[in-house]
Formats: sequence, structure tokens, C-alpha cells
Amino acid sequence: MPTNANGFNILMYWLCSFDNILWEKVSSGDLDKSQWAITITDGDVNFLYANKAFCQLIGYPRDTLLSMKAFDVLPGETFHRFKNYITNFIEIKSKSRCDVVELDYIQKSGKSATVEEIIRLVTHNGKHYIFSLIYLPDQRDNKDNALMSYLNSLETEFIRLKDENIVLKQELVLKDTYGTVIGKSKNFRQVLRAVEQVAPMDTTVLILGETGTGKELLARSIHGLSRRKDLPLIKVNCAALPAGLMEAELFGHVKGAFTGAIQNRKGRFELADKGTLFLDEIGELPMEFQTKILRVLQEGELNRVGDGKNITVDVRIIAATNRDLKEEVKKGRFREDLFYRLNVFPITSPPLRKRKEDIPSLIRYFLEHYNRKLGKHVDIIPRATLDQLLSYHWPGNIRELENILERAIILAKDQVLSLDGLITKEHESVEKKHEPVLEKTNFTLEEIQRNYILKILHQTGWRVSGENGAAQILGLNPKTLESRMKKLSIHRPTHS
Repeated sequence: MPTNANGFNILMYWLCSFDNILWEKVSSGDLDKSQWAITITDGDVNFLYANKAFCQLIGYPRDTLLSMKAFDVLPGETFHRFKNYITNFIEIKSKSRCDVVELDYIQKSGKSATVEEIIRLVTHNGKHYIFSLIYLPDQRDNKDNALMSYLNSLETEFIRLKDENIVLKQELVLKDTYGTVIGKSKNFRQVLRAVEQVAPMDTTVLILGETGTGKELLARSIHGLSRRKDLPLIKVNCAALPAGLMEAELFGHVKGAFTGAIQNRKGRFELADKGTLFLDEIGELPMEFQTKILRVLQEGELNRVGDGKNITVDVRIIAATNRDLKEEVKKGRFREDLFYRLNVFPITSPPLRKRKEDIPSLIRYFLEHYNRKLGKHVDIIPRATLDQLLSYHWPGNIRELENILERAIILAKDQVLSLDGLITKEHESVEKKHEPVLEKTNFTLEEIQRNYILKILHQTGWRVSGENGAAQILGLNPKTLESRMKKLSIHRPTHS
């Protein structure tokens, strides 16, 4: 046994704590860097893995060793004793799953090597494996030095995992209590910090971001972390409200206010009194209605349709939009005073392409969710599939990722996640960058013609003639189109 009892105890504790690290290190090849001889065997003591140090100890190359059975390198008596021991070990070591055993190995040279093994029972995907660290007792002093060196590296790994675990716990608390908010990337951690900072206040929050980035989930998180969390969170999709019913929906109405108003009814603002009102797609509000919203935000008072009586409400406002409201103000489509009333504490939800570190966590969440929902067991993600998911541009963001994964799980015939035919237009998001961006509002006839021809050429992949070519779509002779392209200085891009 190692003479440094404290170091040994640390190692035993570490091995009893982190199943996942062992598998990460096997897959990354880190175990080959260890001075310890390390093996992984199954419940029948067949070798599944051997690091470089063990191969040197036993004298066989790894490929040869892994094609052999464990009894090939253990004397018959030792093998049967060890196999019986392992069977018993698996049955009784449900809590304290580490032990130390002494074994004799037969080296390739025929010599016998007596070793001591620290063995660890690891359960992975319902199967049992034995993780062994091996040293030679007659090299104890040298191995103690190796042990301490190895422990130092494990301590570094332990600290890293402990820090990650703290972040993970924070992430899971947010997820379990306030909705499925998942993310550990730098960009998204900044968003979550902003959420935590503003949530306890009654400050108005404006959540900005592209469609599908999870703006509603952030709104729910803000409400869930606020002092109003036990009171209603009322959602209004401003884009979905019919213009004729918008005022009644938001402010309520009294009996007889219009045809069909058979009783008094509270609007969304009153329903959210003392709670939170989430105005989603606020950028879609008609200009004439923005004034009425502004009055409620400024004065905290409203009138039901058909009633002149003022009703006071205490509502915290969270608004969200995928529009650039500053640009909308410049174009006269959004009131400047309403914008500044909403833009007290802006939070931008980043697009998925700018937080790709979160994609593996999101994949795991959606797999778990849809496996449970659909009664499937898709839990194997090939490297090629993961690379494809990581390299895609995700114009539809998290919503698009969720939809693709749901379809993949539905179509899966076994446990392996496959994207066959589900992401076939990865280049579209890249091609859009090369399409002409029309920022001007006043164009000459020549410019309009040039831009339209460019658009058609991009659609056809710069195919001028032939079936489905640009000339056919434009109703022109191919020679005429080529002549016009030359006149308008339209040239095929070098990257196409």
C-alpha cells in the first residue's frame, strides 16, 4: 500500500465521486499521460481499455492486449479467484465502491508480476465496469511520488469540476423553478446575471433578440425571481391581437360597450394587477394604440371600453421584440416616448450562433424531454452529428434546434441520433450574407433592374440559361440577359 495515507484517502474519495471524469479521460486519451498503470474491464474481467503504462508493464501492445481475454494474462487460479471477487464486489459495493486487491499478472516474457490494484466500480448506461489503478509493491517509494504527482493533477481537475458544478447547480435551479433556461456560455451567463440583477426591482425590462432565442423564458425568469412571483404573470402577444379587439383585450370592457359585451370584463392589465404583464412582440403594436399603452405606463391608470371611470393598476412591465426599435422610431413606426419608457433596462438575448457552447446542453435537454414525451430512447450522439449541429448557422435559433431534434427523434429507428435530410440547407444562412442588401429607399430604374436580376441569379445559383435558369425565370433570351448583365456591371462572384 502507498505510504502516504492522506494522499491515498484523497484518491479513494476522488474515485468515489466522479464517474463522468473517468469516461471523459478515456475518450480524450488523458489516461495515457498517467504514470499509473490503468485498465478498465467489464463484469467478466475482459479488458476494454488499457493505458500505455499498463501495456509497458504487461509487455503487450494495446491492440494485442485488447483482443485477448483477461485469463490470458492471469494465472488460472488467480483469474477464477478474481472473477468471483469481482462478482461479489459488484453485488455488495453499492455505496463504498472502492477496494484494494493483490494480483499476479503473467507478462509477455512469461515472468510473473505481483501488483496491487486500487479498483473502482463504475456503472455507465446500466452496465458495470471495473476501473483499476495498478502499482508494483517493490517500487512503492517511486510510485508514491507518482501517486502524489497524479493526485496534484486530480486536485486541479477536482477544483475545475467543483467550479463547474456550482455553475450547473445555479443553472438547474433557474431551470427547475422558473422555466427551462439553459446555458453556461459567457454570453448567456451575462444575460442571466442581468436577469438576477433586475428581477428583484419593479423596473421595466425590454428584452431584445431574434425570433426563437427564448425571450419569453427570460421574462418568466425575471418574474419568478421577483417579489411578485406569487402573483400573476400575464402574457400578451401584441402581434396576435386583432386591431378591433386590442383595446378591450388589454383594458377590459363594461356590459353593453359593444355588440356581444354581455357582462363586465377585466382586461389583461387588470388581471396582472400587483403582478407582471409581459408584452411580447411590442414592436407590432399599431401606432395609434401605442399612445394608450403609454398613458397606462406613465400614470398607472386605464379606462375600460365603454366606461369613463379611471382604474388604477400596479403592474410591472416586461416587453420583448425582435425588431430594432431605435430604427422603428427613426422610420416613424414606433413612438419615441414609448420606446424610452420601455427601454429602462434592456437585455439582449443572444442568437444561438453566438452561444454555441450551449448547444450540447440544449441537445441533452431536448433529447430527454422528447424521449420521455414520445416514448423513445435516443441517447447516442455520433461525433459527426454533433459537429453538424455545432457548425449550422441556426437562423431559427433555439426553436429551430428544438424542432429538428423532435423530428430526428420521431424518425429514429434505434438509439442513435441521426440528422439525415433534416439539415440540408446549411449554406442558405451563409448565402444570405452575399445577397444584395437593399438599404436605400429611393432607387433609379436601372438600380431596381440590377437588384432584381441579382436576386434571381442568387436564387438560381448563377445559372443564366437552361431549365430553371435566370433567363427563363425573367422571360428573356439568355443572350439578352448576358448583354444586360454586362451593361449593368453584374459579375459572377469569385466564390460562387
